Amino acid sequence: MRYATLRLEDGVTFIHIFMTDSDDAPNPLSTSAAFAEFQRELEQRCAEQPVAMAATVVGSYRWW
Repeated sequence: MRYATLRLEDGVTFIHIFMTDSDDAPNPLSTSAAFAEFQRELEQRCAEQPVAMAATVVGSYRWW
């Protein structure tokens, strides 16, 4: 599992990047106590609700 959080220049917008090595493996976040705590009361902390989207790497330099 790989995970990164980025805060945008506006100081309030975050991007969370989550990656696993296998599409077939169970999502390790589903059993993470830390992630469960992060999600607790998430709706009250967000002006806009998070949207999960799949992505494809089209290029990187020393990222992965």
